[in-house]
Amino acid sequence: MPDTPNPDRDLNPEISPNQLPAPLIEPTPDVASAVTDTTGAAQATNELDVLSTIATPVVAEKKLPNWPLRWLWIFILTLVGFYVFALPEIQIAWWNYRSPNRMLPSFLQLDIVTRSVLRLLESFVVAFFFAVGSSFGSFLNVVAYRLPKNLDISVAGSRCPNCNQRLTFQENMPLFGWVSLRGKCSGCHIPIPFKYLAAELLVGLLAVWLGVHELLSGGINLPLRAPNFYAGVVWIIFYTKWDLVSYALFHFALFCILATQILTLDNQLAVPKRFFVFCCFVGVTLSLCFPWLILVHSSLFLPGIEMREPGQLEGVRLEWQQSTRISVLLGDLYSIAIAVPAAIGASLLCRHDKPFPFSMWLGTFLCLGIWLGWQASLCIASVSLLISLPLAVFQLPTIRKALYMSGIVLGVTVLHHGLWAVLVNALLNQFSANAMPMQ
Repeated sequence: MPDTPNPDRDLNPEISPNQLPAPLIEPTPDVASAVTDTTGAAQATNELDVLSTIATPVVAEKKLPNWPLRWLWIFILTLVGFYVFALPEIQIAWWNYRSPNRMLPSFLQLDIVTRSVLRLLESFVVAFFFAVGSSFGSFLNVVAYRLPKNLDISVAGSRCPNCNQRLTFQENMPLFGWVSLRGKCSGCHIPIPFKYLAAELLVGLLAVWLGVHELLSGGINLPLRAPNFYAGVVWIIFYTKWDLVSYALFHFALFCILATQILTLDNQLAVPKRFFVFCCFVGVTLSLCFPWLILVHSSLFLPGIEMREPGQLEGVRLEWQQSTRISVLLGDLYSIAIAVPAAIGASLLCRHDKPFPFSMWLGTFLCLGIWLGWQASLCIASVSLLISLPLAVFQLPTIRKALYMSGIVLGVTVLHHGLWAVLVNALLNQFSANAMPMQ
């Protein structure tokens, strides 16, 4: 009898050839086996899903171009190109049109390469002034927000007040950070107030104006001081005139104090007393350590003081420096006498729904006297109060009136600083004319 094929026997050699195949048994349904089969199927499905996910290529989200930042760079480069290349040619054409028979100024007589290099240096220096000023403006934003709330201003970095996300270095860059973020937080996407950008622009422009008008011009606005004959980037920056640098930094500190006051009031907060105490202490200390920073002597324009000719003031400056520390202290006393009535008037003008703190205005006008002299403080306080008189009519909140008046004080201070030498020389000429004996 031929051997019938037996799959079990063929696969298993232990089964003898004469052994009959095992009968087929029909499997009975079992609940446990059904659950096991379902679980296995689910696991197989999950594995397939994972494999399909891994196999599918991940398409990265396409980053959209930051057009506001690009337009900002285009505007800056266009402005620099116009100043370096186009403006000199316009000046030459205008000069030849108005005065064809007169010789061009020495700068316009240079060749185009030398002229462009000098203008490019000026552009870099002005950009440096703006970068430093806007960085201080960004820091003053932090001071104006944290100081009234007794928060630390020196350790913790800048954070979003909504989601508390810390800003990166690129996001914290003045002007460019706000524009690159499109005015929104990168974490919670809430709008960043425009006032932060405005503060950086304000302080940056103040630094540019002070650096150009007071530093690069050779101190043309400084009273009782002959301006430098050689001015400009080369003679002032590369051959550094440290006295002009000291004056510019000293006066820039005063502008930062006034800007901090404006930013604090814009946050609907009152400027704390300790801020002005610290500023007055720093101003008095610097003026006593370096008395030559106070350009106008405290005895100038006082009754009974013999007036000298304006042209002789530069020659007698060394003689005055022997008693300058005493004159600085006397000038501070005069500044207190001016600051008290000026602060009372400012408080009355700002009063509406609640009394405004007298100490803030006292600190403001006292800082003006300490930094610029009592003569400048008297002029700025008088003009500011006169311009601010209409505020008493308007029904505005007290802190809003104080904000507007602080802006007026800053504007008058900037205007006075630009015309400082002109005002002092005009008053000296007037006093000298009145002091001359009648013929």
